[in-house]
Amino acid sequence: MLLTRLVSLLCIDGLLRCILSFMLSLLCLACVSCEWFQPAAPDSEQDKRLLALLEIRSERVQSREECLVIYALDSSDRYVFRRLPDDPTRPVSFEMDVPQPILDTMSTQRLLKTALGHPLNVEIAPFTVCTSVWRCRESMFLLYNAWRALEQRPDALEECFRRYDKLNVLCDSSLRTLFRLGVFDPRTTDVLRQTSLIESFLTRPAMLSQLSPKVLRRLAAKVLAKHKQKESMYESELGKTEGLWLMAAIMVQAKDPEFLEAVEKNRELKILSQGLFAGHPISTKNALLPHVERFIKTY
Repeated sequence: MLLTRLVSLLCIDGLLRCILSFMLSLLCLACVSCEWFQPAAPDSEQDKRLLALLEIRSERVQSREECLVIYALDSSDRYVFRRLPDDPTRPVSFEMDVPQPILDTMSTQRLLKTALGHPLNVEIAPFTVCTSVWRCRESMFLLYNAWRALEQRPDALEECFRRYDKLNVLCDSSLRTLFRLGVFDPRTTDVLRQTSLIESFLTRPAMLSQLSPKVLRRLAAKVLAKHKQKESMYESELGKTEGLWLMAAIMVQAKDPEFLEAVEKNRELKILSQGLFAGHPISTKNALLPHVERFIKTY
């Protein structure tokens, strides 16, 4: 009798322990679930401003005059680089740097327009004489103090996003027709040049490392929208490599696991993510874009 009672007590004690253990497990799971479902931290004030500038809006066709206002880099808004004296031993050249006293007093907006307006930018984008877009980007920083100074400005991202938002290759329907006919209107190539230069500038780690995951995702969507504008306008790959490079750099910065795995397996994607193409193969573009679409939707 005593033995039977003892066994019963031990069974009850074991059952109670199992129930207690189960309840503790549920409690821990509930705590973890609470953490999972906690509301996301509110956007910082800078993020709010950047996200607003990266909104994707439908572009309307405008008059030629309106387009020129958008594209223009008026001399009153920037420093105009002086042409150097002619020398038969070298091609036409211009001063490379903004004088330091002027540089120090420039607004960031004027500094960006100055960097975009250097006459020798024609050798960098969208027609490049460099062996790769990475080398062109590094040449920008090596040769021109305007780009180096811009990278140090705390509001450089905002000004770049603001200018990038304005640049619209679909702006003037007549320019679309000219492009389709294979005639490159200087104004159209100018907007492509500015777009490409800003995209190259944004690939710099010092720029991308400032962006939150949410802003990185929105930037990728904006660059993809710009790419689709170009795709709808002309078949050439001219002026598209920098945007593809930027989208790849964004996913690398975000440490997107699927893209990083693809980069290790696909040599062309690896070259693109490093900016080592001067002009990309179409196969590289076709391999990249599905990753960008997924990245935008899943993060």
